[in-house]
Amino acid sequence: AHADVPAAVAAMVHDAGVVTPDPDAHAAYAAAYAAYKETYHATKRVVRGLAQNGGKERSRPAAAIQKPARNLRVVVAPSLLAADQGNLASEVSRMLADGADWLHVDIMDGRFVPNLTIGPPVVAHLKTQAKGAFLDCHLSCSEPESLVAPLAAAGANSVTFHWEAVDGNAAKARALASKIRNLKMRAAIALKPSTEVDGVAALAEAGELDMVLCLSVEPGFGGQSFMPSVLPKIAALRARCPELDIQVDGGVNARTVGAAARAGANVVVAGSAVFGASDAAAAIAVLRAEANQALWEAARD
Repeated sequence: AHADVPAAVAAMVHDAGVVTPDPDAHAAYAAAYAAYKETYHATKRVVRGLAQNGGKERSRPAAAIQKPARNLRVVVAPSLLAADQGNLASEVSRMLADGADWLHVDIMDGRFVPNLTIGPPVVAHLKTQAKGAFLDCHLSCSEPESLVAPLAAAGANSVTFHWEAVDGNAAKARALASKIRNLKMRAAIALKPSTEVDGVAALAEAGELDMVLCLSVEPGFGGQSFMPSVLPKIAALRARCPELDIQVDGGVNARTVGAAARAGANVVVAGSAVFGASDAAAAIAVLRAEANQALWEAARD
């Protein structure tokens, strides 16, 4: 027993130690929490896998959650057109560390489009600085064939040329795609927003292409708004080529990627949405989650 309340308190309370705030731990937690907040709305639907049905929640089958929709892998490829052009090697390393699958490299000749960008020598330098990087080269060039061998020597992994640059000629496109593949690179064809898909779809159906890029802006410059008019084209191509990699590029961000993926795109190119984000890793995670969700919904429907 104690004589009074102060005596009892004094007997119970004593200093065992002092907790001192750790600024480094706080900063690490704050960064992780900021990333969580940015990804929450996109990932909650994937994690919970819930749908509303008569006011009740209905869970997706576990197997459906784990199995990729249509057996397609979502690929997120930040576009180096939106990167710091004076520090590209560092930007490539940063994107890989932040979860990018590929790096999208826009090569423009100033003729096919007004803009003039990098060429094979810069691609070669990037490859030496980041040997594990998958460099996805999109040629907005009038004479794409002249760049194929130099890009192969530079270490490019995939080369996309424009259907319009070969005048929509299937024989020319087939020969160029074959040349690209013979040099151990993936072969792809790009379509401007207004270009019909039928001729390219026929080549893809025949197994002569690894990917088709459906541009959702006019080629030449970054920062343009997404054009929903390309969605029927993507859907038509997906209907004809269920296993083909279909790439979408132009105005793709957390708000537009779902519509593109629901139509059938599984390879996502994003420039400003990633390089302009305060947290590139979170931005990439959101794009991936939204695309996976949309592909799953499309496959389910």
